[in-house]
Amino acid sequence: MLTTPGTATANVALAHSAEANQVWDILSHKILPIQRGRFDARFETNVKRLGMTDGGIPCFEEINRTLSEATGWQIYRPADGATTEDVLMTFAQKKFPVLSTMRPMDQIDRAEAPDLFHDYWGHLWMFLDPGLAATYEEFGWKSMRVVGTPSFKFLSRLYTNMLEFGLQLKGGRVEGIGAALASAPEELKYALESSKPLRVRLDPTQKTDVMRAMRTKYHFSELQETYFVVTDWQALRALLKSDLEPYYDEIADLPRLKPGEPYETDVIIPI
Repeated sequence: MLTTPGTATANVALAHSAEANQVWDILSHKILPIQRGRFDARFETNVKRLGMTDGGIPCFEEINRTLSEATGWQIYRPADGATTEDVLMTFAQKKFPVLSTMRPMDQIDRAEAPDLFHDYWGHLWMFLDPGLAATYEEFGWKSMRVVGTPSFKFLSRLYTNMLEFGLQLKGGRVEGIGAALASAPEELKYALESSKPLRVRLDPTQKTDVMRAMRTKYHFSELQETYFVVTDWQALRALLKSDLEPYYDEIADLPRLKPGEPYETDVIIPI
């Protein structure tokens, strides 16, 4: 069994401030109309199933109960100092960390750092879907194999470029699916409507596409300059079950790509 000591705290009920609940309500009512027609259709059904549109920050214990009954996943509060490696490895245990802090009112459209709204609204709807939940779990098992090695950064970039900032091609059209887009109305509209960012195909059956995502850095506190468009999530899960060492070995000596930097193998997806 995977153990990651020091990555979780006691999951006791927390009382959130009136402002935190107000920010939650403003955002949840504002984002849903923006997402309709722009985001994965499963999103609205699943956030409602989790009680995220009922008013105020939903109960931690009730969220856990719903997730556990659906796919066996649970949320936890990470301890101070938990690393990216700690977090990704706990995915193998079907556990996802959620923060207890909420963005301030003056960052309502796009928080400068991850917060409770991002974690709940951006990620948790995916854990009601067996396929998406399994994708996170596979990232967890793959993380365990490369933690503490340079290859971890390649895997981490693949995860972030897909499950945080990812777009997807579905029914011949591009739409949002990544958690950062689900929780930030400004970035969702920018990712789909601006002429500035690159929208690069990520076909999991194409080695060059996968390596491109593994090599590409991303912004932490700015709008992205490159978005990857996933073409097949089932093929992605098959990829994660396969041996990724040849990918890591091939790109080990290649330069990392800056956000917004084009590359010769890019297949640009039109909007």
